Amino acid sequence: MMWLSTASSPYYPPWSFVPLSVIAVSYTLVQHAWVAVSSRLPPFSRSLLTPNNNPTADWLVLPPQPERHRANRLQKNQVAIVTGSNTGIGYETARTLVVDYGMTVILACRSRDKAERAARQINQEAATRQVMEREQNEPLNSHNENDKDNKNRSNHNQNGMTTTTGKAIFVHPLDLSSFESVREFAQQVKQRYSKIHFLVNNAGRNTSGESLEKSVSFLGDNQTNNNNLSLDLLFQSNFLGHYLLTAELMPVLATPTTVVPSKDKEEEAGDNCPAKKKDAEDDEGEARIINLSSVMHHYCGGGHDLTSVKFWKHCALYQQPPHETYSLSKLAAILFTLELNRRYFHNNNNNNREDDATTTTTTSTTASSNQRIRSLAVNPGAVNSDIWRTFPRWIQRLQSLIFLTNAQGCETTVAAVVTSPLPPQAVYLQPYPLTVGPWDTILQPMTSATATAAFPPLEMLGPFVGGARITTPRLPKQQQEQGDAGRLEAAAALWQACQEITGAQWS
Repeated sequence: MMWLSTASSPYYPPWSFVPLSVIAVSYTLVQHAWVAVSSRLPPFSRSLLTPNNNPTADWLVLPPQPERHRANRLQKNQVAIVTGSNTGIGYETARTLVVDYGMTVILACRSRDKAERAARQINQEAATRQVMEREQNEPLNSHNENDKDNKNRSNHNQNGMTTTTGKAIFVHPLDLSSFESVREFAQQVKQRYSKIHFLVNNAGRNTSGESLEKSVSFLGDNQTNNNNLSLDLLFQSNFLGHYLLTAELMPVLATPTTVVPSKDKEEEAGDNCPAKKKDAEDDEGEARIINLSSVMHHYCGGGHDLTSVKFWKHCALYQQPPHETYSLSKLAAILFTLELNRRYFHNNNNNNREDDATTTTTTSTTASSNQRIRSLAVNPGAVNSDIWRTFPRWIQRLQSLIFLTNAQGCETTVAAVVTSPLPPQAVYLQPYPLTVGPWDTILQPMTSATATAAFPPLEMLGPFVGGARITTPRLPKQQQEQGDAGRLEAAAALWQACQEITGAQWS
């Protein structure tokens, strides 16, 4: 099927998505059948079906849900920002980080009402979970009428270690289709927090439109009336807004220490304000930026000069009829991840790497040794989320049968956040095993993290087995920019174009 891509481009044309979807559906039905049958036969153990009992270097495995409250990260006052977290995958990501891992999560959403409602739901579940754990772990005789301080005592796990209850917080509305809103949100966050540990660029849409944001004269091709052109709403919401948000938050992502904020800000943040208890290991840790990508990055098609700054500028503009920018926005998330790692991730072991596709993404040339910022791109899988709410009902019903749930779809993001340490080759994560059972030996050369990018149908659908698999993304064939080892030309061109469009200033 490689004839679908061209000699000059490794990407599949958009029209190939439909025929390859037929292959993907057939493949996932066979995989689901194999899982269903083999799980009922004594000779087959769960290790054949899931990496949880058979971990490899290519898998990031989350602990079973009952044990997540005892994870190390629960002992740390860590703060995460999740965009688009009032619904869908974003909500489940925020909920899991709060309830299962005890983090403080800032819900970055357009609607104040929806975000506050989501925060209340998450906090109520976190409080219920804490009560249940306390009742399970504390002796029954400790609950007596004379114990007046019982409600104020810290929760303890079975090992006697004090645990922290996470909390969901709404700080300020965030509209990614407005650069002014992005800057205002970032400013409000920086006033309240001196350290952000995780930024999850999750929000997105799959329909195009005309943004209210007007372009500036950045095309440089002597076109007239450039100032009257609007940005593409999809590309701006999926990528440009996140690019600017990341730049605006870089000062608190790169800061290695925690400073006590003002008292009123501390009270607003609640018990999990990062300044209330300094993390002894904070200086040794690394901030992480998680960018939501998609299997659709395989379908960018040929004929694009991805190394051209001008191409990416035109991609950001709204055109009539709307052009296909969803796949390009998801490829942009991966290229952005590569360039962030090159600039800001300091890794002492990068000289020992053998895989060029991943080695070239983690060499820092501009960040100081105390700015440990690791970036990952994640594909949540085919998820039956709210992003499909505008599609016909019959399509939504079909998707509910073979797509992942929101809770399952958030696992790649959660794994990217909580796994420590991360394998050095981890750049792009996706949720499917790619191969299960007797087909593993046959297809393994096509799917390993050190191979070329996976055949798209293997990454489009499949059974849910938990955790995330490290996979090689489909990258442009142009390798390195001359005179700047490790820098992909396409990633450099995208960065420059976005910097000129948004006016972002990087620290």
